[in-house]
Amino acid sequence: MQKVFKVILAVICIIAAGLIITPFIAILVKIRPVPFFRALMSREVFSPLLLSVFTSTISTLIALILGIGVSYVLHFKKIPLVKVFSTIVTLPMVLPPSVAGYMMLTAFGRYGLVGRYLTRIGFNLMFSVYAIIIAQIFVILPFVINSIRSSFEDIDSNYQKAAKVLGATEWYTFKHIILSLSKTGIYTGMVLAFARAMGEFGATMLVSGLNETMTIAIYKNAMSGKRMEADVLSVILVVVSFGVLFAVRTINHRSTLRYSKGKN
Repeated sequence: MQKVFKVILAVICIIAAGLIITPFIAILVKIRPVPFFRALMSREVFSPLLLSVFTSTISTLIALILGIGVSYVLHFKKIPLVKVFSTIVTLPMVLPPSVAGYMMLTAFGRYGLVGRYLTRIGFNLMFSVYAIIIAQIFVILPFVINSIRSSFEDIDSNYQKAAKVLGATEWYTFKHIILSLSKTGIYTGMVLAFARAMGEFGATMLVSGLNETMTIAIYKNAMSGKRMEADVLSVILVVVSFGVLFAVRTINHRSTLRYSKGKN
């Protein structure tokens, strides 16, 4: 029975590895250096790349500021219905992307809950770069909040108590103690949020209008037969995703080493 168990495990691992690795191999073997760089500099690739980097950077910075504030309130402040609010801010993480995009339309579209008032003052939010940024923030904010909040939970409460006894203000404690001890969670949340924003498709597809991010460009190029452009954009996102995971693991590993040295 022991041998059968080992065989079953081996088969499971082979199937899983095949399902995961085969698509990466399939896209990488199609790439040739000269056509790759030629396509990289084409408008079909370069414009979506620039737009994705720009919107993802802005949305990540905004989500970082919002995430730090919300995480602080949810963890350190005694507010009613904290579990309900925690669930609500995490909800976009599990919503289908198309639902998230449609909700953006119902909220900020021309006849939406907020959009109707913006339209009256001559500001059409939807189908613009602003709409892409808002959609990305909506999707990535839970990643930032959960990561930073986890770091807040790991902080020893004695640090805050000592600061309070010594007369430190809440702002001073937040700036010099809480943020300092939460750098790992903040960096991790920021990196994950940027990667998620770069790869967002469903929500941005519904609100972007004529603007094309990398994921939208991949879809349109693939459907129109421009496979090389789709291949190049896909490889870029694969590289970005790999880099993000590597960075997160490096940050967490260094944090673990510092924590272990501190205990010793």
